[in-house]
Amino acid sequence: AQEMESYRQSMMDSQMAGPDGFPVFNLFVRTELKNMWYPCGSFKGDEKSAALAQNYVDDGLLSSISKNQLDAGVGGSLARDESRLEETIIRGYPQLRKEKGKLEYGYKLSYP
Repeated sequence: AQEMESYRQSMMDSQMAGPDGFPVFNLFVRTELKNMWYPCGSFKGDEKSAALAQNYVDDGLLSSISKNQLDAGVGGSLARDESRLEETIIRGYPQLRKEKGKLEYGYKLSYP
């Protein structure tokens, strides 16, 4: 039971921005039916994404441009490894196998 709790806590920690101030992008996937989002991983941003996230959070004059740049960055990261990511997702969610090649991606930004 302690091992499961430790695992759960480490999963929760990996989805939250850490003390370094870098944002975490929690990835989700859904089918064309758009009825449910499935969590499919997360990755940590860098200095550039932290600056963009800060501008977006502050709702500054250029916040929409920052949001577009964050979207483009996440999209570019996904595109580089999309086929491998899709295989991993389908292994985790076999019910999505029929939707291979038609999955839609989204993310939730975790930023201090």
